[in-house]
Amino acid sequence: MSQEVDSNFPTYQEARSQAGLPEWVTVEILAGRQLVIQECEPVTLDPGKDGREVEGFLVTAEAVKSGRIVQFEVSQKILIKELMALKPPFSTVIIKVGRTYKFS
Repeated sequence: MSQEVDSNFPTYQEARSQAGLPEWVTVEILAGRQLVIQECEPVTLDPGKDGREVEGFLVTAEAVKSGRIVQFEVSQKILIKELMALKPPFSTVIIKVGRTYKFS
């Protein structure tokens, strides 16, 4: 199969955008930004460093300043505990304290 890009087809990012899928980001990228958590659903995430699967959440949020809709995975215990207790939508800023991310 040819490695050349056929300009008649959208790129992966263009296709995601056309399909209305949120941009995929990491918690690290979102730290310090104002967000509106719109939805969160329990998921089993890829194995951690020890090879075991991790329970967490797939979160959909709006980045307030840019208006972009983004999705990210949450696997940290503090964020999981809060997402289990809170009902979206809610406004927050993710902050980093030491090595831990939390809502503020």
